Amino acid sequence: DGTQVQLMSTKFQTYLAAENGGGAAIVANRASASSWETFPLWRVNDTFFNFRVFNKQFVGISNQGGNKIVQSNQTTVTADYQGTTSWADNDPSVFRVKIVRTLQGEYQLTNGLGPTKAPQVLRSHWSSYITEQDFIFMSQNGINAVRIPVGWWIAQDPNPPKPFVGGSLAALDNAFTWAQ
Repeated sequence: DGTQVQLMSTKFQTYLAAENGGGAAIVANRASASSWETFPLWRVNDTFFNFRVFNKQFVGISNQGGNKIVQSNQTTVTADYQGTTSWADNDPSVFRVKIVRTLQGEYQLTNGLGPTKAPQVLRSHWSSYITEQDFIFMSQNGINAVRIPVGWWIAQDPNPPKPFVGGSLAALDNAFTWAQ
């Protein structure tokens, strides 16, 4: 969805990394984070995301039976911890999540919110962000032109390709009506 995260072990103060950018071990031995330590979120469905790695593969740690992911030493990350956790900073199963980048643009917003929530959020935005009152104000203050950025998918409204949602053409039509 465009969001990118970094995971730091609170016990060892090192970042989780996809060794070689992917295709190798998952380690936690970096004192600072850059590309290999940054994981873009990849939406699977409304509630499930995968971590994508630098070379467009996905993070995978085999976890049979609900065991916890831990950093057991300065480098090794495994998914075999069966003990209880304390959520303390010295707990090897606790990782601090740093959000590096968030949703940007309509594609990432609609993909990130999913097919159920995105239409609700965008309809609310379209009906309240720019209103007829804004056009009246502009006209009364000598502004006689506006620039409205339009995405290519508006030409396929009301059924644009996924993940975009229909309704943006009606919002543009409102702007044309108010501008007359």
